[in-house]
Amino acid sequence: MSFRFPLLHSRLTLVLVVAACALVWWISFIHSLDFNVYRAGAGAYLGLEGSTGLYDRELWHVAGSSWLPFTYPPFAVLFFLPYAVIPAGVGAVLHTGVLIVSMLVVGHLVITRTPRLNAFLRQQSSWRHAALVGAMVFLVGFSGPWREGISFGQINAVLMAVILLDLLRTTGRILP
Repeated sequence: MSFRFPLLHSRLTLVLVVAACALVWWISFIHSLDFNVYRAGAGAYLGLEGSTGLYDRELWHVAGSSWLPFTYPPFAVLFFLPYAVIPAGVGAVLHTGVLIVSMLVVGHLVITRTPRLNAFLRQQSSWRHAALVGAMVFLVGFSGPWREGISFGQINAVLMAVILLDLLRTTGRILP
């Protein structure tokens, strides 16, 4: 058994992690409100939203007279450019997948970079290791910040994963 990737420690671990991710996806009641604002911003940047500009107050129509603006720095729109040219539903599903993968990256980093947790999991039987890792993934995804972030389609999880990956690298940083 390899412990390099604790989320893939065994087939049972993989099955429980995938089940936990599916359950998190299901309980998140995804409506992708923030994702739609990001997508509309990318569309405005590319000129696909008619005469609407990136920072117009009425970028994304929510309901009635409610609109949401793009409130992020200009470089943030670059990440969302691919979403502007594919159907919104497909983009929302892809983006939710990216958020779930980000949750797994953060979980992997927590396990591998927390010495006591790492040592504890190494001492467990394969079945118990799988159950503990599956439960951890579910509990993290079920927690309010992660669940709501996935529901809204927020970019926070991706940013957290990227920053942690950069800060915890052993061979040098990538980000400035």
